[in-house]
Amino acid sequence: MRLTDSDIISTARDLRDEQNARLQVKPNPLKRSNNRSMPLWWAATAAALIIGFVAGRHSPASPPAPPAREGTITPAAGDSNKSGLASAPSLAGDAGGEAAIIREVIHDTIFQTRIVHVPVPQVMTAQAEPVADPEPETPGCSMLCDDIPYELLANN
Repeated sequence: MRLTDSDIISTARDLRDEQNARLQVKPNPLKRSNNRSMPLWWAATAAALIIGFVAGRHSPASPPAPPAREGTITPAAGDSNKSGLASAPSLAGDAGGEAAIIREVIHDTIFQTRIVHVPVPQVMTAQAEPVADPEPETPGCSMLCDDIPYELLANN
C-alpha cells in the first residue's frame, strides 16, 4: 500500500480533531457570541426614545398658564393679529381699554461689599553710600607670576 499526501493530511486532521475533542477549554471572553446580535441596552434605548416621542406628540403644545393675579401682565383677549398671537400685553384686572406694560426687575442675589484696611509697615531700603576715592584698577598678571600651582588642578 502506498501513502499519498492526501492520506497523510486526512489522518493528521482526524488525529487533531480527536485531541481537540478531549480538551476542555474555556470560551474566549473577548470573542462575541453570534446568538445575540444586538445588546439589550440598545433595545431599551430605542424603546425609551419611541415612548418619549409618543408622549411628546400627545402632550399639549404649551403648558397650562397659571391663573392671572391682580397687577400681572397678560395678553389682551380681544387683540390678535393674523397668526393668532396677542398684539399687546395688558394689565390683568385693568378695567380700562388702555394697555399698560409693567416691567419688574427682581434681583435674587445680594452682594455685600466690605472694605478692609490692612496696615502695611513701611520698610526702609538700604541706600548705597558713594565711595569717595575709588581704588585704581590693577592690571592682571600672567599665570607665570600669580603663584598658583596649576599642576595640582590638572590632576583632577
